[in-house]
Parts: sequence; C-alpha cells; structure tokens
Amino acid sequence: MSNGEYKLKAMIVDELPLIAFTTCAPAALGVAFVALVEGIVAFSSTGLWFGGWRFAALAVVFTTVGMLASVMHLAKPLRAPRSLANVRSSWLSREILAVSAFWGVLVVWLVLALIASGTLPFARVDAFTALVLGWLSLCVCTVACVVGLLLVFVIARAYRVMGQPGWNGPETLFELLAVALRAGVVAACCLVLLAAEYMDVPLSPWIAALISVVCIGVAIALDKYASNARMHRLSLEIDAGASPHGRVPAALSCVVTWQAERGYGFALSFSAACFIVLACLVPAFRIIAVVLAMLCVLVAQAMLRAAFYGFCNPSRTASRFPMRRQTQARG
Repeated sequence: MSNGEYKLKAMIVDELPLIAFTTCAPAALGVAFVALVEGIVAFSSTGLWFGGWRFAALAVVFTTVGMLASVMHLAKPLRAPRSLANVRSSWLSREILAVSAFWGVLVVWLVLALIASGTLPFARVDAFTALVLGWLSLCVCTVACVVGLLLVFVIARAYRVMGQPGWNGPETLFELLAVALRAGVVAACCLVLLAAEYMDVPLSPWIAALISVVCIGVAIALDKYASNARMHRLSLEIDAGASPHGRVPAALSCVVTWQAERGYGFALSFSAACFIVLACLVPAFRIIAVVLAMLCVLVAQAMLRAAFYGFCNPSRTASRFPMRRQTQARG
C-alpha cells in the first residue's frame, strides 16, 4: 500500500461519521420533498392523503442515522447537549439545534401519518379524522421541508472557516443540495418502485425512474459546478496573495489526487441510474435492481463526501500549528 493510499484510507475512517451525517441529513430533506409533492398531487386529485408514512419513516431513519453518526464523532458524546450553549455565536451549535428540530418535526409527521393511514392497530380513526390528520400531515411535511432547507444552509455555513480555504466558500451548499437530490429523492423513488401499489398516489414506475435519472443528472451537474467554482475561487485567492501559511496552495495541490475519487462517484451515480431503468424494464428483478441502485447511490455519495473532506486534509496536516512553528523558529 502506497503512502497516499494509506493517508486516504486513514482520512476516510476519521471522517466517516461526518460523511454519514452530511449524507443522511440532506437525504432526509429529499425524501420529505418527494412526500410533499405526493401529498399535493393527492389532495388536488382525490382530496385525500394518508400522510405518506413510508416516506416519513424513511426520512426519520436517515436523520436518526445522521444524528447518531454526528454525536459519535464528538470526543465526548455524552456532553453533546452542551454544544447548544453557544447558539448565538457558533454555527456548529446552530447545526445541532437545526438537526434536532428537523428530527422532531419528522417524528411528528410520522406519528400523524401512521394514525391517518390506520397503520397502527390501536389508533383507528374514522374517515373525517383521517382527512383532518392527512391535512395536518401535509402541513407538517411542508414545515419539515422548510426546516430541512434551513438545516442544509446551516451545515454549509458551519464549514465556512478561514483555516480551510477549500471549504470557505458557497460551494458546499450546492454539494449538499446535490446530496438531497442524489440520495434523498432517488431513495424515495426507489421506495415507490418497490411499493407502488401501496402508495397514496398511483405512480407509474417509469415516472419514478425518470425522476430518479433526472435528479442524478442534476446532482452531478451541481457537483461539477461546485468543484469548478471552488477551483476558480482558490486560484483567485492565490493571484490576490491571500494565502495565509500556505493553506490555499496546499488545498489546490490535492485537487488532482481527489479527481479520481470524484470520477468514481460520478460513475457509480450513472450506474445507479442504469439499475433504476433496469428495474422498470425487468420487473422480475426489480427488488435486486433497486437494492443495487441504492447501494451505488450511497457509495457514490460517500466517495464524493470523502473527496470533500480530503480536499483540505493536506492543508490541515501541513499547517496544523503554524503559529507555534513560527514561535519555535524565532526562539
């Protein structure tokens, strides 16, 4: 194993909790958005929606996994509630508050949807109550989408730190929106492919496949735009002489190293689109094709997030204590 490969694997292991968090949290937003569209279509066509509890459950699972991964990344996970003490000044504290609020709204939506659909055997309701709960579920789902968008913005803002030039820009927001499209919307569409007959709105598998392919294409375009914008911004900073302690050149120097990982991520995204089309062409292999598509999407997204964290990893290690080095040199 070469030194570069060893550093790559070590970095991925260190950042794995954050990779999981920045993949799962935006993915939950994508799922909620698909459910919102389904609810609007259901009420406009039939005047009835049972809350889309399957979408709600999937969004809750995504958010829960992301929150657990984020907490495990802390040095002392049991002291995670103390992070909320600096909400007024810290974007990291605001991120924890936002993801907690997002999770709470999703749980409320799930409970309302389960009751409205009659899934819970101990909570049967009449038709009028189900209609009211369906409307409430749609309202809560809308709130979940708004809070989810706010969460994505807060996460992107939390990464804008002066010490990491590769992150200190608006590109992270576009990459997180790409996660919502690639992982979230595609996961929701795969759920439709597997359980189309159980959905509140009958949806052709081909429409779900088309939505998935389009979202994967848009996500790739967003990632490419963010990558090019980051390169352009760092190049301008070097031309302007804004290179504290050599961090900007160090960030640019690892671009070639991570182009391969990004290429693998894009290739896996394309493979996921192919598997989704295959699921429609060959219904007998739909379950296997959908599972393979989701695996390709998740692995692709993990590689792209790993590339994001590795983009500044050399500058992080090369200039970890620049001021201390200067002090020692003077002594």
